[in-house]
Amino acid sequence: MNGWTKIVVLGESGVGKTSFVNALCKNFSAQLESTVGAQVSILWHDYRAGLSEQRAEMIEVWDIGGSSAHRPASTVFLDGASGIVLVHDLTNRKSETNLGQWLAIVNGDRRSTNVHTFSTLMADIERTQIPIIIVGTRLDQAPHRGNAQSLPFSGAPRVNMDCRKEISAGSSQAMTISRFLDAVIERGKGPGDSRRRKIIQQP
Repeated sequence: MNGWTKIVVLGESGVGKTSFVNALCKNFSAQLESTVGAQVSILWHDYRAGLSEQRAEMIEVWDIGGSSAHRPASTVFLDGASGIVLVHDLTNRKSETNLGQWLAIVNGDRRSTNVHTFSTLMADIERTQIPIIIVGTRLDQAPHRGNAQSLPFSGAPRVNMDCRKEISAGSSQAMTISRFLDAVIERGKGPGDSRRRKIIQQP
């Protein structure tokens, strides 16, 4: 083990952020309730699995409440994060475009967050300075969207999944998430202890 790393999970209320965190941390016995503020879970990740550098790393997974009323206050939970998980509901297209509102907060954008398009979302992803992964939930209710590569995103890895099921080792989902977590750890252990830096950029 070599220290710890922090990631934050962002998205609209009710899209399945907590379900994703439970699947990621293999905590299927947890009761699902609406998150108020933030809830922290612990994930043990095998960094660089299968290679000589492999080691166990502890990751704090911060599940941030998605209520629009409390969104501005959520910035306090972003400090020190080395990675971002953006979660949307595959059955709710609006929840995808609304991811831009969360990235606007991350990037310190003080413009109106009421109107976002896929184009502005992609631009926001490209200018965000830490690793991002996009997770689509409720794949069981939208099986036609099983191919994550069909999503209109660029600049970030993405997975679509049914969060009620375990993430199978060796699956494309598991490998994509593992590569993201490796990148997050590398960001967090960079020069100058960058895992302590604020991720909110100056406007």
